[in-house]
Amino acid sequence: MNYNRYLDIHLCTDTDMATVRTKYNLNPYYFTSNHTEYFYQFSPDLMRQMRYRESKAEGFTFDNNNTGNCRVLAGVELTDASHSFLRISSILDTTGAAPRASHTITPELKQLRYIGCMVSIEHLKTNVVYDQLRALMLWISDPTTVNKLRINCHGDGNATVTRNRHGKGSGVMTMGQVGLSADELVDAFVRHGLTRPSSFFAGVQDLAVGARWKLDSEEDNCEGKNCRKKFGVFTRKHHCRRCGGLFCDKCSSKKADLTFALTGEERGGTVQQTATAQNVKRARVCDACYNLVTSSAAKALDVPVLREVFGDSVGEALGQGGRTNYGLTTMTLALCMGAKADDNFSVERDPLVGVGPQQAGTFVRDSLASRLLEALRRHNLRGIKVAASNQELQGSDDGILAKCGVDFPTDQGKKNNEFAKGKATFTMPAYIWGSRRLLRTQYMSLASPRFSGDITVSPCNRILYFSHSSDSTQLDRVATGYLKHWKFTSWQKAKAPLPTQPGGVAVNYTWKITAPRRVTQIAFQPGVAVGAVGTNTISITGRETEYFKHYKSYEVS
Repeated sequence: MNYNRYLDIHLCTDTDMATVRTKYNLNPYYFTSNHTEYFYQFSPDLMRQMRYRESKAEGFTFDNNNTGNCRVLAGVELTDASHSFLRISSILDTTGAAPRASHTITPELKQLRYIGCMVSIEHLKTNVVYDQLRALMLWISDPTTVNKLRINCHGDGNATVTRNRHGKGSGVMTMGQVGLSADELVDAFVRHGLTRPSSFFAGVQDLAVGARWKLDSEEDNCEGKNCRKKFGVFTRKHHCRRCGGLFCDKCSSKKADLTFALTGEERGGTVQQTATAQNVKRARVCDACYNLVTSSAAKALDVPVLREVFGDSVGEALGQGGRTNYGLTTMTLALCMGAKADDNFSVERDPLVGVGPQQAGTFVRDSLASRLLEALRRHNLRGIKVAASNQELQGSDDGILAKCGVDFPTDQGKKNNEFAKGKATFTMPAYIWGSRRLLRTQYMSLASPRFSGDITVSPCNRILYFSHSSDSTQLDRVATGYLKHWKFTSWQKAKAPLPTQPGGVAVNYTWKITAPRRVTQIAFQPGVAVGAVGTNTISITGRETEYFKHYKSYEVS
């Protein structure tokens, strides 16, 4: 996809720099600003992004003097920057019941297409609103443009969200000794103005919804209502600067003041289109757009705050919600294990296969990407495509081997069973004490066991039921007394009701242990002596290996 604006945010830190300095041996990715140290491997990734964007020939222009339509804020953390183009100005809206202040960004910022910067996790975790980040959130959520926000970070890819004394956590975005959860990230962006504008605002005051600069070859006749005059030598084609359609001179003779005007340039049968905030006084528009812009409803909205601000005040002022036209279309988690949770991996889209619709629900539960999706949905930021990859694996031919196995208790300790080269099946005991005689003796000595000692197989041959009991709380004894001796690598464990039939009332409860995708079948195998306690086994069959590479996964909020 071609993007009008691209915001590349790199998370950095200023916490416990002595530890970081020792770990990285004073490598050249350190920088200072206002006597405060920050850390991030910033320059190498910025260079890769610049080369990638330029290779796509989308009109992103970088230069050594930082004077093109792209800006790289190197050597300084964003909130310490003094760049003039990141200023915002206050506008007092007095049209409502009570005056309210809002903000607008500079004309220079409106014209930029790429910004790369660093933001410290510590600043995002506070409730402070920084003008520089506020300006960027207003810029990236402009509804007249198609924009992407890239979050460059590290992450553990773990299912749990816990923090040590330094604040670093599992299942969060990390840098140095500091962790930032997906909820904290989205909360910070929303606090700085990332929100969904009203569709009515986008359709009336700015470009038409779905505006597109049409190729001259697409229409042979005027698109004006009740006109359809054929274009020719004496009937020239004109573009409407609001909807991008093709009209004759008569049907596009009116002029209107637009906040943003559409422009386009044809190159080899394709269009490079942009929306600009400059030179839009008395723009040529078609009759339909002119009537809409000058209608009484539009005049009621014709105040600077609604024309310029793409933040939280727009939807609130108009009282409209739901799915709307919105500038930010894509959020990407990069350079982290964003599509992984423990040893579970999100479904990938191989880039060699091509593009196209991506099925919903591709992220595994508790991955960084799934947490980001949930945070966006809680803020009603719908329709944003979230992309995530385990980009640390880029350049690896094989990726990561996804293990699957079971460690069960024996008299010799633990025995490990897992798929290995040339081994597509492994077996395990069908009892919660495994083959450890002491655990079995303890279980059999219970006067009146309230739970079963069996491990059974579900009818679908994909789930293990680790014991069962009619008392949910009593089943917790299984976890504290027996399940703790087992290790199910890549399996999902959860206490669950066990009805006698599908849709029925639960009469028992069980520990439900669900196999990963690479397990193809689970089967119960009776022992040599039928009914002999401790001789039954369970066989688990599956693919020998499963690899995860760096291809991206997608899902829409």
